Amino acid sequence: MNSKMPKRALMAILFLALLGRNSWAQTQDDWDWVNKHFFTVLDELLPIKERLGFSLGYRSYHDLHVSELEFGFVFNRAPQAKHITVILRQPVDSSLYDQIMTAHRNNPNETIETIKKQLKLREQRLSEQTCRAVRTQFDEFYRLMLPMLSGKERREQRKGKFTITLHPRVHTFNADISGGSLNLVIGEQDHPFVEWANRTRKALENCASSSSNPRNTKQ
Repeated sequence: MNSKMPKRALMAILFLALLGRNSWAQTQDDWDWVNKHFFTVLDELLPIKERLGFSLGYRSYHDLHVSELEFGFVFNRAPQAKHITVILRQPVDSSLYDQIMTAHRNNPNETIETIKKQLKLREQRLSEQTCRAVRTQFDEFYRLMLPMLSGKERREQRKGKFTITLHPRVHTFNADISGGSLNLVIGEQDHPFVEWANRTRKALENCASSSSNPRNTKQ
């Protein structure tokens, strides 16, 4: 039996190896490109601060787990306005990250400005006039206390231990407060601020589902 590999078979193996290497490089380039633009798009399409008036905003995304939908809401008390309003925002069908990735892979030459126009985002606007939870959750936030360490962290410190959470769901808050503003990023899921955000989201979505106001999808 001839132990030598046929020339054609060897060339085929080398070709497949090169193709696989190029595919990996292309995929890595895609990730790098999307990562470069993702947070700018997130800030623009899921803002947590209004341009005018007094605002309270929240947004979350899951680090590394890019298929999970991002979410955000922002309360606003505009000058001379009698009522507090809130806007809920969430991508439609797939995450903003995945939508950007798909568009970029389909046409790598498209700019991020062009891709932004293709992204699908759902907005729901509510007012305390029609949704009692708007005022209730807004007021509840300003009664919260900000703990510097959780009970779990204090217990671990006493034992000389600490916990690192890899790739958590990241929760970002921006609030106008007396004399200034609060900007906060939290990765602990049982933090009082995060628990408030989860309660608020549920309450507002309950209002939205029963509201006669139409849902708007931006493209």
